[in-house]
Amino acid sequence: MATVEEQIRSIDSQAADEINKYIDELKGEAQGDYDFVVKFLKKQFETALGTDDSARAEFFSKVANQLEKRVGRIPFDFDVKTGREKVDIANFLRRTDIEDTDLRARELEFQQQQEFATGLETEQRKEEFGARGLLDSGLQKKRASQQAEARRLQTDPVRRAFELERTRRGEQVGEAKLQSGRRLEDIETSARRGGEDVQFGFEKGSEAASRDLEKRLAAVERTGAQERRTVLGQLTQEELLKKQLGQFG
Repeated sequence: MATVEEQIRSIDSQAADEINKYIDELKGEAQGDYDFVVKFLKKQFETALGTDDSARAEFFSKVANQLEKRVGRIPFDFDVKTGREKVDIANFLRRTDIEDTDLRARELEFQQQQEFATGLETEQRKEEFGARGLLDSGLQKKRASQQAEARRLQTDPVRRAFELERTRRGEQVGEAKLQSGRRLEDIETSARRGGEDVQFGFEKGSEAASRDLEKRLAAVERTGAQERRTVLGQLTQEELLKKQLGQFG
C-alpha cells in the first residue's frame, strides 16, 4: 500500500497536470484571438494585393521608390505635393506674364495707330483749309474739335477694354496666389497631422499591446497560483486527516 507521502505526491502530480492543462487552455484562447485577427488581416491584404507572391513582387518592383522608402510616405507626399503646387503657380504666372506683355504691345500698337491717324487728320485739315484761305479760322477749329470728339468716342471703349482686361488679370493673379498659398497650407497641415497621428497611433498601439500582454500573462500567473494554493490546501487537509486517522489506528 502506498504511503501517505506517496499518495500526496501522486495527488500533487495530478493536480499539477490539471493546472498546466488549464493554463494551456488559457494560452490557447489567447492564441485563438490572435489567429482570428490575423485571418481577417490576411484576407484584407490579399483582397488588396492578391494571392500570387510573384505578381505582387513584380508590382512592387514597378512602383518602387527609394526616396519614399528612405524618408517615409508622409514626408515624400508633402515634398511632391508642395513641389507640384509651386510649379503650377509658377506656370500660371509665366502664362500671365506672356499675356501681360501681349496686352502692353497691343496697347502701344493701338496708341501708335491713333497718333498716326490724328496726325494725318491734322495735316489733311491744314491742306484743306489752307487751300481755301481759312487756315486757323473758326471753321478749322470746329472741324478739329469734331474730329477729336469722334476719335475719343472711337478710342475710349478700346482703352476701357484694355483696362478691364488688365484689372481682371490682376484679380486672377491675386486669387491664384491666394488659393495656391491656401493649398500649400492645407498640404502642410495634412502632412503634419498625418505624421502626428501615425506616431501617436504607433505609440498608443504599442503600449496598449504591451499592457494587454502583461495583463493576460499576469492573469494566467494569478490563476495558476490560485489553483496551486487550492490544491496545496486540499493536500494539507488530507495529510492532516490521514495523520489523525493513523494516530487512532
